[in-house]
Amino acid sequence: MFKINDFVINAKNGICQIKDEVELALTGEAKLYYLVVPVKDVNGKIYIPVDNASDRIRRVMTKKKANSVIDSITDIEELVIDNEKQRENIYKSVISACDPESLIAIIKHLVKRSREREAEGKKRTVLDERYCKLAQDSVYAELAFATGKDILSLADDLNQRIESSC
Repeated sequence: MFKINDFVINAKNGICQIKDEVELALTGEAKLYYLVVPVKDVNGKIYIPVDNASDRIRRVMTKKKANSVIDSITDIEELVIDNEKQRENIYKSVISACDPESLIAIIKHLVKRSREREAEGKKRTVLDERYCKLAQDSVYAELAFATGKDILSLADDLNQRIESSC
């Protein structure tokens, strides 16, 4: 159960704050919803049913957890994709799960894949570029928020750690 003013992560909207609990009859019968506001869009409003909120949001990681994730970046295994036809579905699944370690694993995979394509004289695919950016934006924003660090300098540090471990 979440409380008003908790900061949470939503796959589509990133870091959000729970502003209120409201009763609405959106589907006919009245249900309790969290009113969630994205940090990056204070005018945005998202209503999430209280009874299945944990399927759509999770708490922002603690500073201790964030530092642990940062320190373990070199130990996180890259994502392995055996079936090329499932590539985009796997990317979508990882992004929507919003798990920091899995997001780093996908970034590592995409960095390595980009290097391999470059070695073959090929460019990075639009698909790979899009999902790499989504994964980076998601995990870097949460790590910066949780640690209180500037996102740009943290992103530089994380990119160096990832590059050196691929």
